[in-house]
Amino acid sequence: MIRRTVLKKLANILVVVILISISDCNYVSANSATAIVKTIEKKMMESSRSTFTFTETLVATIFSLPATVALETEKVEMQKTVVPKKPLNSTKKSVVATETKSTQKSKKEYISIKEYKEKMNINMDISHPSGLSKKDFVKLATKIVQKLPEGKDPKGIFKEYASFIWKLGEKKAVDQVFLLGIAAKESGWCEYYLAIERNNFTGHLTKEGKLISYKTVQDNWKATAKNLRENYFNKGRKDLLSVNELYCEPDENGEYTWYTEVYECMKMIVS
Repeated sequence: MIRRTVLKKLANILVVVILISISDCNYVSANSATAIVKTIEKKMMESSRSTFTFTETLVATIFSLPATVALETEKVEMQKTVVPKKPLNSTKKSVVATETKSTQKSKKEYISIKEYKEKMNINMDISHPSGLSKKDFVKLATKIVQKLPEGKDPKGIFKEYASFIWKLGEKKAVDQVFLLGIAAKESGWCEYYLAIERNNFTGHLTKEGKLISYKTVQDNWKATAKNLRENYFNKGRKDLLSVNELYCEPDENGEYTWYTEVYECMKMIVS
């Protein structure tokens, strides 16, 4: 019993001496030191029951101690490097949150009808969408017919195709109010019988100067938006006057008046 107590004390002393002598002893935690003490005690007890002398037991224990310290230290290192797994649900939530934020950022902001009226001027840039929401644009196209004298737009062209015109303006980057303004000017607010007969409300002519006949009203709007984008806006003609210089000939006095008449129609539409 006395010999067992002595061995325990010697084991504790050996641990302290070895740990102090190791260069990175600060790295060994209290838990590791306790585990090392227990390991050494166990080895010394096993050695003491064998035929080795007490001196041989001490020597064997001393030589095995560095390996024991290294093993316990390695265990601590492995425990520290283990990264806990994140729950799958939290990952999914973070992905959904990211997508929601992205959607909110990409959502287009529109201006009010009042704001559009305030920015209108004879030199305004018409080479981009009006900025009005689809709802507000359809509202304008529907109400303007009610303000016109009886007989104007008898087929309800503005109301029926307002949604289509808005989408087209967004796609081709054309001011939708300007598109309505052209139709109002060229077809007398969609009343001209030949415009109705040929589905041509924007005054598109053949090389011979005859009104082009379109299969559908949509085809006429598409051709107009494409023509404006490719032959006007993309070539620097982005305001009413510069469009007028190619779209319509000057009057008998050599003056361009078409653009001012289109602008007056645009003002009437948003009034």
